[in-house]
Amino acid sequence: MSAVSITAVCETYIRRRAIRHLEKGRIVICAAGVGNPFFTTDTAAALRGIEMGCNVIFKGTQVDGVYSADSKKVTDAVRYDKISYRELLSLDLKIMDVAAVSLARDHSICVSNK
Repeated sequence: MSAVSITAVCETYIRRRAIRHLEKGRIVICAAGVGNPFFTTDTAAALRGIEMGCNVIFKGTQVDGVYSADSKKVTDAVRYDKISYRELLSLDLKIMDVAAVSLARDHSICVSNK
């Protein structure tokens, strides 16, 4: 589902319709952000997760976890098996933007890249 009309690819995001898909046991994949400037796709995912009452957001990424630094550039970067929202923000790891992390934290939504 997408806030931006790309009907050749997916249906337009309508909150109630997305919830109905979930109620029927379907998986909802949100694409293309919220359709407004200044909002990243991470923030869009957090916002849609809140709107649909999700417990977890699955973040698609090329990296297999959260690291203390860019693991492609820093060979001794430490991989975190688990990290709190507070740690993520205080370490300024830039895995997700601050708005997305704050929304997920404030609404008790787990973020996973697995």
